[in-house]
Amino acid sequence: MREFCSNLYAGIVLHQSDIDTRLAAAAENWRVTRMATVDRNVLRLGAYELLFTKDTPAAVAFDEAIELARRYGSADSSAFVNGVLDRLRREATEETPATLGPAADPSATGQTPADQPLEKGS
Repeated sequence: MREFCSNLYAGIVLHQSDIDTRLAAAAENWRVTRMATVDRNVLRLGAYELLFTKDTPAAVAFDEAIELARRYGSADSSAFVNGVLDRLRREATEETPATLGPAADPSATGQTPADQPLEKGS
């Protein structure tokens, strides 16, 4: 479990810029930096799983992200996360796999679980 979580974290850090760009596009009228901290980081986790992992089915990524948002976010967080991830998924399926970025597994690119935090204020 620890290795799985470390790989998720490292993958999000490795692809954070791309993830945030895609989230900003999918969340109309919302800048990523203006999202609630819980919502923003749950979205980053869900987006990473949707876009860069092969082992996590989309339905599982959605369910887990929505449950995290429901448990730790505001009353509206689960609906917000669901809507943004759904739009992100629809947009990603219109792209070719080559445009989704490098390997999903950070260790495959020589990256190790990062000791660095996400962006300041994340």
